[in-house]
Amino acid sequence: MEILSCYMDESVDGINKIAYSVAVVVGTDAKWCRLEGQWQEVLTNNNIQYFRNADCVGVDGAFKHFRKNPARADDEDRSRTLAIRNELMDLCVVSRVTAFGITIDLSDFHSVVNTPDKKEAFGGTPYYHAATWAIARCAQYVREHRPRDVLAFGFDEHEEYETELQRVFKELKERNPDIAPQLNSIAPLDDKTSIPVQVADMFAAIVRRFGPAGPPPQEFAPLKDKGILGEVLVCGKSCLEDHLRSVGLI
Repeated sequence: MEILSCYMDESVDGINKIAYSVAVVVGTDAKWCRLEGQWQEVLTNNNIQYFRNADCVGVDGAFKHFRKNPARADDEDRSRTLAIRNELMDLCVVSRVTAFGITIDLSDFHSVVNTPDKKEAFGGTPYYHAATWAIARCAQYVREHRPRDVLAFGFDEHEEYETELQRVFKELKERNPDIAPQLNSIAPLDDKTSIPVQVADMFAAIVRRFGPAGPPPQEFAPLKDKGILGEVLVCGKSCLEDHLRSVGLI
C-alpha cells in the first residue's frame, strides 16, 4: 500500500458570476518531491516568494515587482509573469502528476438551484458539489487503477470553505463505502509555504477556463495531451438537474 498525496484548491471568476472550479492534483511522494524542488527553483530564480495564480495574472502580490510602473501592470509585465506560469506548467507535465477538476456554470447553478430545498441539496454553495465530485472522482480513479493505495488530501488552510470541506470528506466516506477505503485523511496547509497547494491553485484556475467562458487557451493543450489533466467535468444545467433528480427534487 502507498499513500498518494492529493492537493486541492478552488477558483472563481473575478465577478463571481461565470464559473466556479475545484481541482485536485494527485501524485506519488517521488513525483511531488521532484516537482517541489524544480518549482521552488523557478520561484527563487525570479525572486517570487510563492505562487498564486490571481497574483500572477494580475502582476500583483508576490509578482508585483514585475511591474515597470508600480501603480499598474501593462501587457508586457503580464507577458513576463505568464511566461513564468508556462514554465511551471511545463514542470507539471514532466512530473506526471495528475489533475481532476470540475467547473460549474454559475449562471446555470443559480437558475436551477432556485429553492431552499434545492440549495440544501447542494450544501448551500457550488463549492460543496464541486469539492464532492473532485474528491470522489479522484478516489474512484485510484480504486480502479491502484486499488491498494489510499489518498491523503491537503488544502489551503485559508480556504473560505475549510469547515465545509471537512464535512464533504466525512460525508463522502459515510455515504460511499466503495471508495471509503481510498479516503485516508484531509488536512489544511499554508499555501504560502506548501508548493503542492500552489500547484493545485494553478490547476484550479486552468480547470475554470474549460468552462462556460469558452474553450481553454491553446497554452493548456500540453496538459491535456500528456494526460496531466486526467478528467475535467463542465457542469451545466443538465448535470445540475441530474443531481437534483438523484435526490428526488425533480
